Amino acid sequence: MKTNPIITIHAAKKEDVNDIHRLLKELAIDTGMEKKMISTIDDLLKYGFTEGQHFHALLAKCEKKSIGLCLYFYTFSSWMGAPGIFIQDLFVAKKYRKLDIGKKLLHEVVAQNEQQEITHVLLNVDHNNTEAKKFYEKLGFSYRTEEHNYFIETAVLKNS
Repeated sequence: MKTNPIITIHAAKKEDVNDIHRLLKELAIDTGMEKKMISTIDDLLKYGFTEGQHFHALLAKCEKKSIGLCLYFYTFSSWMGAPGIFIQDLFVAKKYRKLDIGKKLLHEVVAQNEQQEITHVLLNVDHNNTEAKKFYEKLGFSYRTEEHNYFIETAVLKNS
C-alpha cells in the first residue's frame, strides 16, 4: 500500500453488488459470524437496487478496489419527531483501518443525506467487537443502556 493512498467514496451502484457482498463476507469472517451470513448477491440486488429500495450503501475505494462499506437505511424517531439513519454495516478492510476511512464513510453518509433532514445515526455493535466500540465512542457515539434490541423472524411471529 502506498504511503498516502487516494481513497474515494461513492454511492454504490448495481454493478458494485459483488464488492458489497465480498465486503460483507469479510465483515462476517472478521467478527466470527461467517456461518450466520446467508445473504446472497441476488438478495442484495433485489432489496438494494430495485424500486422500493430497502437499503443504500457507500463504498470506499483505493485504486479501484473496494476496501470499505457503509450499508444503511432510513429510520424515524417518533419521540424525537425526526428522521435518522441506521447503519446496518460499517466495514473497512484491516489493511486500511488506520486511514480514517470508517470516519470518512460516516461523514459521507450524513453529507449525502442532508436533504433528508437526518438528525441522528443509530447502529449496533457486536458484544465482542471492542475495537469497533472504541472507534464509535471516539467519534462521540454513546452507548444507550435504556434500550435492548429484540429479534424475531416473521414466520415465528405469525405462529405465536
